[in-house]
Amino acid sequence: MRVHTTALEYISPSRLSAFEARVVGAPGTMRTQLPLFVHIFDNEDAHLDLRASGIGAEEAGKLAAVLGQCASLAHLDLCGNSIGDEGVGKLAAVLGQCASLAHLDLQKNGIGGEGARALAAVLGQCASLVHLDLCGNKIGDEGARALAAVLGQCASLVHLDLCGNKIGDEGAGVLAAVLGQCASLAHLDLCENRIGDEGAGKLAAVLGQCASLAHLDLRANWIGDTGVGKLAAVLGQCASLAHLDLGWNEIGAEGAGRLAAVAKSCPSLTILFERR
Repeated sequence: MRVHTTALEYISPSRLSAFEARVVGAPGTMRTQLPLFVHIFDNEDAHLDLRASGIGAEEAGKLAAVLGQCASLAHLDLCGNSIGDEGVGKLAAVLGQCASLAHLDLQKNGIGGEGARALAAVLGQCASLVHLDLCGNKIGDEGARALAAVLGQCASLVHLDLCGNKIGDEGAGVLAAVLGQCASLAHLDLCENRIGDEGAGKLAAVLGQCASLAHLDLRANWIGDTGVGKLAAVLGQCASLAHLDLGWNEIGAEGAGRLAAVAKSCPSLTILFERR
């Protein structure tokens, strides 16, 4: 079941629809709206799509007020809103009650380190969570550190997208330190961050322990020949890794040569490394 922007009109008094007026009366009466909103999610595998719907912290709070009662909610897409740290804190307070939630998309919502900490505090309770997308936020090294502290508890997590979050070598290092504990993680996106040779080296040191990791995206970071050399040295040990993107880094002729040699010796591994 997919619920599109009607659901936003349903929870947002500023966008009250004719349907809403007919069913619940005056805007702003969230208590009278709750039973109908919960009823929307009676079907299994419910999907709530609220992408680019103008949701801020206030609307996120109203959504949070009912999410805990939506036992069948499996997919929540809030991409491209303005939830921020305050709004994600309100949502995080109830996510642990969403027992069926498997897919959470919070990309491009202005979430910083504080919001990442609030989210991290409940991730261990989200036993069904398979896909977490935080692309295009600004969690930085602080947020990466908070997430790293709980990733080992996220036994079902398969896909983690942290693209474009201002994560540097420190953040890459703390994430690397726990990747070996993430038994189900198959897709890790760290592209468009600020990871250099130091961070790449820390990731390289643990890649051989990542039994399920199939896709690693490090595109558009600050990795040079030194970092590429460290990665190239261990790629032959990464039996599950099928796709590695290192394009648009600071790779010179030496690093490109190392990657080309690995590509020949690992035919099942696709390596992308187009240079700037």
